[in-house]
Amino acid sequence: EITLLFWLLSQIPLKIRTKAALSLAPLLKKSEKILMVFIQLLLRAFMFGVHALVAYEGGTCFYMPDLQLSTGLAIVFTGAFGMFMAITEIQESIPQAKEWKPSIILHSILVLVESSFLMSYNGPDMINMVWLTFGVAQMGIALWIFLLLKLDVNAKKILISVWNAVNGLDWQFPSKRTTTAGATMLLLFFYWKQELVAPWDNTYKNHEGYNWSFTLTSGGARDAQRRANAYFKTQIPHIRNSLRNRFTLHPYFAQTEVREGLSMERLYHLRLTAFEKQLISTNATGFMIEKDKCAMLKFLEAHDIGIPKIIGIYHNKEELYKTLNAISASPTSYKYPLFLKGCHLTQGSDSGTKPWFPKDFTETQMHRKMLPWVEEKWQQRPQDSNRPWTDTMNRLLALLKPGMAVQWPFRGVRISPDHTPMEVKVEVIWGRAYFGMFADFHDIIALRDNTFEFTERREGHPELWSLENSRDDRLAWLVDGGYMDAVWAIAEKTACAIGIDSVRIDIFIDPEHPNEPMVNELSLSSGHHYFYHAPNLANAWIQPHMTRMRNEGSLKSPPSGDVWPAPRIRQTATQVHLQRPEDGKGAGRGNHLQSVVR
Repeated sequence: EITLLFWLLSQIPLKIRTKAALSLAPLLKKSEKILMVFIQLLLRAFMFGVHALVAYEGGTCFYMPDLQLSTGLAIVFTGAFGMFMAITEIQESIPQAKEWKPSIILHSILVLVESSFLMSYNGPDMINMVWLTFGVAQMGIALWIFLLLKLDVNAKKILISVWNAVNGLDWQFPSKRTTTAGATMLLLFFYWKQELVAPWDNTYKNHEGYNWSFTLTSGGARDAQRRANAYFKTQIPHIRNSLRNRFTLHPYFAQTEVREGLSMERLYHLRLTAFEKQLISTNATGFMIEKDKCAMLKFLEAHDIGIPKIIGIYHNKEELYKTLNAISASPTSYKYPLFLKGCHLTQGSDSGTKPWFPKDFTETQMHRKMLPWVEEKWQQRPQDSNRPWTDTMNRLLALLKPGMAVQWPFRGVRISPDHTPMEVKVEVIWGRAYFGMFADFHDIIALRDNTFEFTERREGHPELWSLENSRDDRLAWLVDGGYMDAVWAIAEKTACAIGIDSVRIDIFIDPEHPNEPMVNELSLSSGHHYFYHAPNLANAWIQPHMTRMRNEGSLKSPPSGDVWPAPRIRQTATQVHLQRPEDGKGAGRGNHLQSVVR
């Protein structure tokens, strides 16, 4: 479009172009001062609005359940200071162009400070406010450098240059001093962007706050959101039925302080905060049901939930080495690859699981590769990185004792795109399997109405940014062959045995045995992107807790819509990961807060 415009302008005879441009010059000269004043007032009014929004966002700290008073007050202070600056500048009688530089400098620095504070804040509009302030900071710095390097040519020269479409802007090469100042500011800005913005963006890349911008700009995104909302309505009766008739909640998971409108990521964070509080107050360690793989495997085995065969679980290295030597002495007695899993290394980034083949169990290979790997992983401390709840989670993980499990492989044929066992990650809410994600297919979601959604998640593909989806039948054979019925059943059995409100259960599918899926692992704080289903999952998680809190008297506000049933609280004092099958049978509606978790 720009090229076409310039071509059209170039077709006008040069004399006409020049005469027209020069005839406008006197008018521009007379109106230049008024125009400059108007532009400056407009920019300062805009900055006042930005600072006001920042201050409002900081003010939300006073009613957030997880108080962030210090950060919130810092945001309020910077926003209020910026508003004061903007009002003072607007009240100046006749601002001059030479006054732009200090104004731009101060506002740009202040907005950078606001953006940095917002990155560590959990306010309701944190995502949008970070990008707003970041964008304003970029524009301010660009304009500042533009003026700093003396590129501020007057309107007459710009108009003539564009009109003629051939002449460049007239500008004088800046001095070494201004060039150095501009280069320094650029370096500082890019350092700030790399060290603060990039890690923050990686942490919050799946935040639901982005959904509104996708649906605003993409018809396909709006259609995907509409279908997700319609699907949610079909699942509400099933979730409520599970709450009333089958599911009981372990008291450990009844401590999360929820409120209306929270995202899945905020709920995960509040859940982990509740875990930490219970650890301090009652020494409850229910988080080990996921974060200690050995505890998880023992639980699943005790509840007769299908998992690949366990050879042994060890918290003593010498006992582990005895088992490895026994395998080495009789390698034909086992199926391969055998998996060594660090019990305390549950994060994918910890690389705590490794397959080993018969050739690795020779004496030479064991001393060269296997035993050094075991020593390294035994000493390694677990870390959960690039998550909003990183600090809270890492304090919990620090309590885990080193250990390892030796496990047989899953027998299923490896038919996934990465030549690994076919795995589906099932989200279960209040004992009802809501959907299953086939992440290896980037990404296919299986719904309970026997349909599949596909969102193309390859780098650079438009759907990566719009999150729209289309119907996909590549995995329809899983429904036709009864595989998904068995998947839903084992996922719900596992969630009900634990007594957990919301959980992701990763399940292996054996293409040759439709009725024999097996559980691989669990996740209490999934990092997967659930697109337009995420807000509905969060709502289904929140509403029964809201009813429970009203029944207990800890929440006074009336319900804003349909009243969901409160979960029945499991009457047990046993730690989550130490429960036996009989512990899940007792439930009541009494005050669960009086339960003592041993």
